[in-house]
Amino acid sequence: MSQKWNKPERLKTPTAVRNILQKSDGTFAALIQKARMLRDMQSIVLAMLPSPLREHTWVMNFKEGILTLATDNAVWTSRLKFLVADLVFLLCTEGNLSIKSIECKVAMRPPV
Repeated sequence: MSQKWNKPERLKTPTAVRNILQKSDGTFAALIQKARMLRDMQSIVLAMLPSPLREHTWVMNFKEGILTLATDNAVWTSRLKFLVADLVFLLCTEGNLSIKSIECKVAMRPPV
């Protein structure tokens, strides 16, 4: 039994990924907006941390007023936890961010 292959009437032109991502009403708009917000928060947070801790800390998430920070090992997480109260105050006053609390976690550093 042989099936006949029908040639499509018209092939669609490929759409550049950049065009899909740049659509403000597109599927990825919320994701792009969140990524930009986290990138901006990363800059603000790192500017407020002391130098040795800064190299080992990054922003993981921000949801419902809770900022989640991660470090690459437990020693840095412990040091970060000592600064949480001051960091919340600084981020709210000087960074103009609405943060209720900060969670600290140990995680593998994401690829750059």
